[in-house]
Amino acid sequence: MAFRPTRHSVLLFVLLLAMAGAAARADSLSGAWTMTKYEGPATHGSASGLLLFSGSHFSLNYTMDEGGQRWGRAHAGTYDVSGDTLTYHVGWSMEYVTGRPSVAAKPADRETRFTLAGDTLTVKFSNGSVQTFKRAK
Repeated sequence: MAFRPTRHSVLLFVLLLAMAGAAARADSLSGAWTMTKYEGPATHGSASGLLLFSGSHFSLNYTMDEGGQRWGRAHAGTYDVSGDTLTYHVGWSMEYVTGRPSVAAKPADRETRFTLAGDTLTVKFSNGSVQTFKRAK
């Protein structure tokens, strides 16, 4: 007796492939990424930072120059990947601007688009900002 695929078995197969692809994309982000560039409306000069993905959690810390002064931000929480969409579920955030620290504990979701080309990760935000990272070795 030969196996004859039904519409339901084909849909199940496609769904399983899609789920495996999303898990593979999330796994490909795992590890440490060094910020190499920050561009967009919030750009204030040269930037440096570190983005970490571990399991379903992330942490992003970065600093920028503004008129000879350094300021920085830090965000942490969980994340999801679906296709080319990376959603940060920010559970904690802090910024240090013009000598004043500010902590925001209000959770927020930040949906971004990302591309992964070899060891380069590019994250595009809805406000036009683009963060570029290289995989840390």
